Amino acid sequence: KLEMPVTTLYSKIHNYEKHLIKKHTSLIRFHLLGYNKICYILIKSTPLKIQLREFLQQQNCINSLFQINFGYDFLLEGYFRNEKEAQELLEKIKHDYAADAQMISVIEEIKREEFEADENNLLW
Repeated sequence: KLEMPVTTLYSKIHNYEKHLIKKHTSLIRFHLLGYNKICYILIKSTPLKIQLREFLQQQNCINSLFQINFGYDFLLEGYFRNEKEAQELLEKIKHDYAADAQMISVIEEIKREEFEADENNLLW
């Protein structure tokens, strides 16, 4: 129980939606939709970095795409129906964009989207 009026709570949430909350979303159990292969791909690109980035942004199988450092340019999280689909994307990245790419398969998802700030730092 928050012990504050509903109007105050609504006002705070509305303000957070403007400045703090990026988007409201649902976490899907992709395996129930037939997407049984989750993997991450690390990519070191070439002079075709801009074209590669545009290509990756258009791929529906890519859930998240990050620009990273430490010798790599991109990290992507992808959901695929099977190993073959994942390998096809990996080979396309390597062949069409002359990029060095390494796939890391997820064997078991142990924890996801459960970040909790220290209760002393809550915004309420």
